[in-house]
Amino acid sequence: MAKALVDKKTGVVYDVERPWLGGNILGGDDRCLDDGVFDYLLSEFNPSSIVDVGCGEGQLMEYFHYNEVQVHGIDGLEYNKDNAASDIKDRIVVHDYTNGPLHPIDVDMVISCEFVEHVHKRFMANFLPQFVYCETLVFTHAIEDQQGYHHVNCENDPYWINLMTSLGMVYLEDKTMEARNIVTDGHFWGTVLIFKKKFT
Repeated sequence: MAKALVDKKTGVVYDVERPWLGGNILGGDDRCLDDGVFDYLLSEFNPSSIVDVGCGEGQLMEYFHYNEVQVHGIDGLEYNKDNAASDIKDRIVVHDYTNGPLHPIDVDMVISCEFVEHVHKRFMANFLPQFVYCETLVFTHAIEDQQGYHHVNCENDPYWINLMTSLGMVYLEDKTMEARNIVTDGHFWGTVLIFKKKFT
């Protein structure tokens, strides 16, 4: 079994034999955590449950957990689950989407930060069922040609909007722009997109 390593210069966690896994920063990355955006999501959509796809060590989960939201997480590295806080560790499922789909977790909201750009397009069909198994979908993406650890699927807004619309989600442009206007400078949430399930 391969072991996860941490790059001493960048703090990036990765798997030697499966480099597509990881990419998170050991101990958490402040650029993935934006309290203003999270407060907005809580007040605007009032989710009672969320799943964080590509949750790393679960720092985003902790924020929602402390705001009395039932939290779940999915990550590809056991190492990340082992480093998660004790109160959320058991809520993280370890799964590598290159091995196939995972039965979707039934939640009000799916959240995903810095995940989609790390997954080759040929494997997207394995995680998309979770993205649409909710009332509200919130995720960020890297823009075209954006550099980063194992960035293999960098696309601009229209690509993701068209894709999610084809899967039965409705793009909430007004909510997306409201959330983007809250984003702290330098945080990854500047590319956030928000969708709702059609006919809910």
